[in-house]
Amino acid sequence: MQRWDSHRSSRSGRWAAAMAGAAAAVLAGILAAGLPGAARAQEPPPPRWQLGGSLILGVPAGEFKNNVGDGGGIVGRALWRPGQSRWLKLQLDAGVLIYGAQTQVFTLDTGVGLARAEFQTTNSIAMFSVGPRIEPPSGTLRPHLDLGVGLGYFFTQSSLNGYGAYDQFSTTDMSSAALSWSVGGGLALHLAGAERPVLLDLSVLHRSHGQVQYLPRGGITDNGDGTVTYHPAESKADLVLVELGVTFGLK
Repeated sequence: MQRWDSHRSSRSGRWAAAMAGAAAAVLAGILAAGLPGAARAQEPPPPRWQLGGSLILGVPAGEFKNNVGDGGGIVGRALWRPGQSRWLKLQLDAGVLIYGAQTQVFTLDTGVGLARAEFQTTNSIAMFSVGPRIEPPSGTLRPHLDLGVGLGYFFTQSSLNGYGAYDQFSTTDMSSAALSWSVGGGLALHLAGAERPVLLDLSVLHRSHGQVQYLPRGGITDNGDGTVTYHPAESKADLVLVELGVTFGLK
């Protein structure tokens, strides 16, 4: 009995040693694969430049929400990777968001008869922003953090679409600008390419503007004589921006 116990103990020791050796080998493989040098040896360098664009939905927040409705627009984007950085990029955005529109129909006396004309007013924000993006350089799913500072230019444009002898014209009736800051993030899905990746990106940003004048809902009064009066509002202009877009990597 004592010899059997000794044999069983010896065999168990060998099994334990084998299992420990296998676990150590697996752990060593995981650690080696996770080392930056090992990963970078198998991956192409991330592109220096990325260009793209997004469709955006703008949802007003705070006091701004009481005066305007949701809006939509587009934004163009350029990203630049400085030096040897892999995770850090500098992001430049420029876009336009339309947050309101109104159409009024007039009957005008042209001297040779009556003509109908449509007076259209569009309320927009031109948005510019620059700041860092932190994003992993590889992987199928790439979460990112975005920060930015910039400028918001709020403007109201009117156009007269004439009938008969009238031609269309457009004019900017009022405008105002304010500094802005933004913070947010998102998730990019790698669609194709290695050295020149194509990414589908979904982002959510909070963008805040300082005190600014803009045209609110119902901010136009028809005077009944072919003229209108504008009633601007003034407040901080906060927005939640939901963006869906594509970026393309360049060498």
